[in-house]
Amino acid sequence: MEMTDFMFRLRDEVYDNLEGEYDILIPSLKGIHREAVLIGDFYECVNRGGFRDWVESGYAIKINELQEALGSVQGVAVKRVLSMVKNLNSRIKNEEEFDCSFIDIVFDDLKTVFYEEVEEHFKNRD
Repeated sequence: MEMTDFMFRLRDEVYDNLEGEYDILIPSLKGIHREAVLIGDFYECVNRGGFRDWVESGYAIKINELQEALGSVQGVAVKRVLSMVKNLNSRIKNEEEFDCSFIDIVFDDLKTVFYEEVEEHFKNRD
């Protein structure tokens, strides 16, 4: 991470000043900081361990809020990732088994452009 990483800088501002469980922290945040925490944690977790890791780590508890945050970002890669998150959300709600290997492969192909689109979003709002 470079100091120019707007998303992670904004996310770290939150974590440097607030503590609490994820499901309590997110509702207390507003605007750009809320988006930075939701999208930043998603990106970092999925990039590190895949979608299943993101779900099993407890972040999916705020999947609806993540969808809202991703919906505010422009870009083809972001829209494709948003579609994958919506599909995963549907499976979670219906308590369906899900295999994340395919969406992990697709995300791996999109992650560089996804990150660039997200960074542009935060850069323009900073």
